[in-house]
Amino acid sequence: MADRLVGCLIKFDRALTHLEILKESIKGFKEAQTNRYPGKFDPDSGQYVFRVEARPIPKIEWGGLIGDVLHNLRASLDYLAWELVDCHSPGQGNGRTEFPIFLSPEKFKQSAPAKTKGMSPEACAVIERLQPFKESPAERHPSENLLWVLQSLVTVDKHRTLTLTAEAIGLHWEGLPPGVHAADPNFLQEEYTTATVTLNPGPNPERWVNVEFVASSDVCFAPRGPAGGEFVIPTLWDIAYHICERVVPQLRRFVT
Repeated sequence: MADRLVGCLIKFDRALTHLEILKESIKGFKEAQTNRYPGKFDPDSGQYVFRVEARPIPKIEWGGLIGDVLHNLRASLDYLAWELVDCHSPGQGNGRTEFPIFLSPEKFKQSAPAKTKGMSPEACAVIERLQPFKESPAERHPSENLLWVLQSLVTVDKHRTLTLTAEAIGLHWEGLPPGVHAADPNFLQEEYTTATVTLNPGPNPERWVNVEFVASSDVCFAPRGPAGGEFVIPTLWDIAYHICERVVPQLRRFVT
């Protein structure tokens, strides 16, 4: 990659460094948060009751690390935009130069020219093709485009509040009797919660004596907000991969 992209690369690498730290912290949380809950037969209702005890919410400090990842990823794009201007129109970069990310073609048409002023027409055309509104609705909604997810998360973290996380609890059964199938529910948790799950064992409850309800944890973005309910680490890795493997390769030829 051209030396002129060294700033872009350094910012990208800083994002990966923070992401690795975050990944290790969440890994420890996940390992400590796997629990098994045996059922207790209730003769009055004729059901097995599995009680999932209250669990601690994810660390709010993770919001700081997530912000570090997001801002460095976004900065890597803006550094790329600066070089696209400086290579084609030396000295014309200004306070409005940045990598534009818009959800609608109308907003792009209105605001992108000021952000890309000085870039070559060819580079501008590539940037437009990368926009969220170019996402095929048949594949996913433009709001799910990874650049828009990045932009939305950065906006919240920069101007409003730390990026909040929630605990995503994966629930599954172990020890079910042969031939018995039960749905594995999943739910999001933002606060201390106690959940009760019941199963009807049918005419032979003794067959269920060894059944356990297993709760394993992961960390997702808070349900209300950008990327709501999506797992934190895979989402951030996907954004980084998108920048590294799709955005930069398509624009690097204009930075010489």
